Amino acid sequence: MFKQKQIITAIDIGSSKICVAIGECDSSNGSFKNLGVGESDSGDFVRKGEIRDVEEVSRRLESAIMEAEASSNKE
Repeated sequence: MFKQKQIITAIDIGSSKICVAIGECDSSNGSFKNLGVGESDSGDFVRKGEIRDVEEVSRRLESAIMEAEASSNKE
């Protein structure tokens, strides 16, 4: 029987950068493996926790996601 593994994605939108992490959790033994990370500068579009330009932040988030996928080889 195949082991069930979960792919988990974490997103952090901060005032200086946008980060995306992709990991794999193995429920049979509770282990976690980091698969990929992507990062993008958030510029002046996020300030003090407030998103000032949703469209631009979305573009930069998409760029960070694509970078994380490319580094994880799990597209």
